[in-house]
Amino acid sequence: MRIRFPQLSLFGSFVCLASLGCSGGASSDATGGEDEDVGALERAGQAVSLHLAIAESKLVFSSHVESFSISDGGDKTLPCRDREFYLTSKDSLYKDGWSVRDAARFGEDAEGAKFHEYPFASCRDDKTEILGWFGKERDIEFIPSEQLLDNDYKPSRLPLILQRKSIGQADAKYFSCDGDFKKTLVRESENAKFFDISVTCKARSAPTKAQLGPVDFIAEPGPYAAVASYKPWSLPAVASDAAAFDRVREALLGQVGEGKYNGAMSTLQKTCGLEVDKTDGALVVSHTIDSSSRTRRLELRAADLLGFAEGDVYADPIRVKGEPVGKFAAAEFKDGKGGSLVVRFEANTSLDAKIVRINGSETYCRRLVKE
Repeated sequence: MRIRFPQLSLFGSFVCLASLGCSGGASSDATGGEDEDVGALERAGQAVSLHLAIAESKLVFSSHVESFSISDGGDKTLPCRDREFYLTSKDSLYKDGWSVRDAARFGEDAEGAKFHEYPFASCRDDKTEILGWFGKERDIEFIPSEQLLDNDYKPSRLPLILQRKSIGQADAKYFSCDGDFKKTLVRESENAKFFDISVTCKARSAPTKAQLGPVDFIAEPGPYAAVASYKPWSLPAVASDAAAFDRVREALLGQVGEGKYNGAMSTLQKTCGLEVDKTDGALVVSHTIDSSSRTRRLELRAADLLGFAEGDVYADPIRVKGEPVGKFAAAEFKDGKGGSLVVRFEANTSLDAKIVRINGSETYCRRLVKE
């Protein structure tokens, strides 16, 4: 089942009340322990709840998400998207958690390495990020919205954990969505039924290091940032403001500077043109396929900035293997369609030399020679 996600719709939402507090102690149980903030929340009779609005077709066996978002109970609403990444490794991120210094343990050449999939939900605005994930690995992984659509889903057995933090800050607050679960028919058309799915959530103490493995990886993938920027993973979140954008733009231009370039595409038989321009408040990237005279022009600005990573480039762009062959900088931006795109500038010591990639292998111009 494939699910589409609009950028923002306010029909359904996670609700995170501004008065929540949500901090916790050091409990390490599956659903979290109660602390003073939780007690105050319950005494006040307030509830935190997750909502997902869906449409189920009457004509074919399919469903799609109408809205998926988080609200703080006031005017602020964070749009959400289902995301996922994978590693082929012997150890799971759920075993002992993740730290950059232990990255070598997750090499795919280790004996016994197998495929590990890590689905999660990413919700954010310019300053706040909420990540939602399940606290254990399973043989068959569902992305969060698919799991909530499952008629057999029991939140008490598999709660969705939420991590809420200000982007760029270390302190985080946590919730466990393991309470009342409801699926309510809200309207009906000739072709579809529309439901609101909700589950109550409560403040909880910090998860264990093992449970935090996937979100710690998202925040700081270390050498795997090279893979994350090539494949459709989330890059570590940065604020959508001018200061962050200026830092990101200069890092990109440090690999491939401003100017006009000629280059080659994937087959080397097709040529391409590239123009990089730094304007007031923007970075403009224009990619032209010479054989068809088609040009894709991106005007990248601070308000659309989502994530950023930089680091080493490896000979194989989808594996952390061997010695680094160069450096890269990559930034994730909203694409205006409810999703995102990643622009990656790199300089390496191989024949490809300078490369600009848009969404990994989707569009790129390599072997760049400045006009």
